[in-house]
Amino acid sequence: MELLENGTAKQNEVSVTKKDYISTLTEHIIHEILSRLTMPDVARISCLSKTWKNFYVSFPCLNIEQQYFDHLSYDSFKNFMYHKVRSMSIKEESLVIHKFKLCMHYKYVREAKEEIVNCTRLISKMSTIKEFDFQIIQGNHFDNPDYSYELLHHIYNAKMLMVLRLSGLIMIQPFRDTKFSHLEILRLENVTVHKESDIDWFFTSCPMVREIAIVKCNGLEHLKVCGNLGNLKLLEIAFCEMLKSVEIQVPSLEKLVLYEIKRNRGDDFCMALSIDSETSESLRELTLCNSTIRGITFTCLFSRCSNVESLVLDWCMHFFKIKIASNKLRKLVVKKCLDLLVTDIEAPNLSSFLFCHYLPYGYYNSNNNGQMMQYSEEISQLQECMLDINQVLWTKNIWISLWFDKFKDSADQKLVIYPKHKNFYHAVVLEDWSSMAELALMTQISEEAERIIITTMSFAHLVDYMFGDSGKDLSSVLAFSLTDESSLYELLNNKPKVSCKPCFNVAISLQEMETFLPSRCCSSFSRIAATLKATLLSVSPNLRRIWLDR
Repeated sequence: MELLENGTAKQNEVSVTKKDYISTLTEHIIHEILSRLTMPDVARISCLSKTWKNFYVSFPCLNIEQQYFDHLSYDSFKNFMYHKVRSMSIKEESLVIHKFKLCMHYKYVREAKEEIVNCTRLISKMSTIKEFDFQIIQGNHFDNPDYSYELLHHIYNAKMLMVLRLSGLIMIQPFRDTKFSHLEILRLENVTVHKESDIDWFFTSCPMVREIAIVKCNGLEHLKVCGNLGNLKLLEIAFCEMLKSVEIQVPSLEKLVLYEIKRNRGDDFCMALSIDSETSESLRELTLCNSTIRGITFTCLFSRCSNVESLVLDWCMHFFKIKIASNKLRKLVVKKCLDLLVTDIEAPNLSSFLFCHYLPYGYYNSNNNGQMMQYSEEISQLQECMLDINQVLWTKNIWISLWFDKFKDSADQKLVIYPKHKNFYHAVVLEDWSSMAELALMTQISEEAERIIITTMSFAHLVDYMFGDSGKDLSSVLAFSLTDESSLYELLNNKPKVSCKPCFNVAISLQEMETFLPSRCCSSFSRIAATLKATLLSVSPNLRRIWLDR
């Protein structure tokens, strides 16, 4: 520091050299950054300098998506594709593209059929193409078999593909032997199948495939997954409306996800599911949703899956009586199996358990009062649990003993109450329920609740669950905690993509608690009324979408 004549001090100038870190990055990293931007943003960046223009020219990803053309006419899109194909043809020998994605409305595709075919032809000829994603949206399928064949003919020539996703086409089996020797991920969604062989050939022609997803395949009635699939780990079969039977023979399979579509076929329809013994032994995760298989069939099937560690049963409508017995099972989810009468669980190493039996009002009648739930007395490894039940089931004391015997001393218990009368809030969260957990008190609280959730899972899991499919109409939450800060509020507030209206803290009083608790219960809370705090969370309507898309 320097002294001037008038005695004031003068700061020494400090030169700061700003280093251009972007320029030091390799081309591969620059391309990775560009791949995370939209195509219009990538085009704008190319105008910054000659260097960035070169990065744009060498950018190995080509994304043509509907969102960039919504404001343009069909003719404008056709003109864009024409010039794109022309520029690609000029640079065909030096052109390098690793990823190609076209996701367009079928009306745009119909207007630019020839240009899209030529673009597909040029890209499929490149030895560098690794990922091919072709989606025709807003239509069951493109209603031109000849056009689908012409497109697929070029796509099937891309022998070096590692990822292939097709949507909106009519599947056609190639006339000559075609093999994808490097393909690792295959997804067929919203495609039309006239005969099973149009899909079956993939199972013998993709020896390296690790993941297969078959979603909304129209016309598919019988699916047999077998063949040259020695590396297949994940198989997802979802929402195939006409599907009647599934046969699986994949000794390497580790995860099976089967979603049936809700259909009006009557109570007599039953999906024929067959899994051979070797596949059963290799399975580690099993998910059944909207399943129509019978409970006795499931019990027999699961008895052979001795190595399954995660089991999810969601809306399985014909599970009147099932038995779940496994020494390896660590995670069990049973959600809304409405006709489930008897469940016998023998899983001594179970560590995570979610039981959701929140039933629609009026579902129960006089014939549905004999539900029995049985469980193994030795569940010593259970670490987290969630029970989501309505007042009807709570009064039947289903699994109350299991919960309170295991977690009565746990410090992680959380209680969510959905009041019958939603005057001010739609849900009440008691973040420190462990200090108030009394069975007699819980029975009294249930009389004023439409639905109750008790859990020891993390707040992140609780929020995912609360604002999931069952939280569509959840707009205000009242959270109680023994500390000045609500953990639930902190979690929501610290998520950048979650936007809630301003929250405010108020001191809890006995009068306020009477709004959702029976008056005779209030005395049980007097010992903590002085420290209990409440936070009202006003949840924005798009919270559910934002939270799930984070």
